[in-house]
Amino acid sequence: MLCSACDPSANEKKLDSQKETVTASNEMANTQIIKIKGFDKNGEPEIRTQPDGSLQIMFNFMPPSNGTEDGVDDPIFDHFDQELAKILEVEVIWEDREFFRIPKPKANTAAQAKAYLEGFWEQRMKK
Repeated sequence: MLCSACDPSANEKKLDSQKETVTASNEMANTQIIKIKGFDKNGEPEIRTQPDGSLQIMFNFMPPSNGTEDGVDDPIFDHFDQELAKILEVEVIWEDREFFRIPKPKANTAAQAKAYLEGFWEQRMKK
């Protein structure tokens, strides 16, 4: 806890902290979250549009668990960034195990990604 009587700079620190919170809130307000349904029943991914125009695809599990304890054993998930890039026809950067970034999406990339992920298992069954 900051005490302005004990520390004259405490009010400045408190204001700086409030500014950071407001900035973070403003960034979240400019972020659209697109929910995905049907990809992983144990934790559905989401697509986030960012203020800079980029997209983030955030998975809860990669590979998806989809009702299993160890995750789905499918080699497509060893190079899922390349699969997404091929399907979406844009650069996809696999930044972390469950986090993919699309720095320069096309106008329809978010909708394409949503449709692909929601129909993923149906398409895999056909192969």
